[in-house]
Amino acid sequence: MNIKIPEKNKKVGVSYAVADDGIELPVIDITHPAFAFDMSEAELSALIDQMVLSVQRAAQTPAAVMQALAQQSILLRGMAESADTYTTGMMTYLHKLGPDNLGEGYASPLDRQWADPTVLRPMMDRIALREAVAVGSSEGGLFEFASDEEIVANLQALREGTPDDFVMVGPVVRDASTLDARLKQMEHVPGRPAIRFIGLEAFGRLVRSAGWLIECSLDGPMHQAVSLKKA
Repeated sequence: MNIKIPEKNKKVGVSYAVADDGIELPVIDITHPAFAFDMSEAELSALIDQMVLSVQRAAQTPAAVMQALAQQSILLRGMAESADTYTTGMMTYLHKLGPDNLGEGYASPLDRQWADPTVLRPMMDRIALREAVAVGSSEGGLFEFASDEEIVANLQALREGTPDDFVMVGPVVRDASTLDARLKQMEHVPGRPAIRFIGLEAFGRLVRSAGWLIECSLDGPMHQAVSLKKA
């Protein structure tokens, strides 16, 4: 694949791949120090405050100003272009890289500061997932925004079209009773779909009805990351 924007500052031990648009990106490896994430409770609390404040400020910023800022930031531009819908998988991935792993060829200082089943089933048939080694993930999509029916339908399609040892992972938003009260403000962000505070208990009932089990989960301030296996 033709590399249009190469990564000029590669880090030792980190693998790199070229996206469809020609940008060379690091492959996230949670075992590598470049992607380490270690915060104290105080630092995490401060980060929540900063995130809530940034959302409030963005809601009060004139549209013309936001558009001007978006021209200087690939992350802001991606968020603006996804207004009233969802961010793309690649844009979500860029947000997960962290400021220190964003390349100078496509990201700006502003970026570092900001630091359906009918389609799914034939796609899996084309790439012969039943005979492949595969794992699935959903980030910022299915488990956080979709309806109960959509979640169940997609999980059923994945169950039928993947190997027996296929694993599905993704974040589930905590239910309101276990959520930090400050984060409740994130439910309705102007121009964004409403987040579902579904919680593990309700989510567990959905996945069981689709033929899956929650194998394990990890707690976070707003999400509970889950790993699903077939029942």
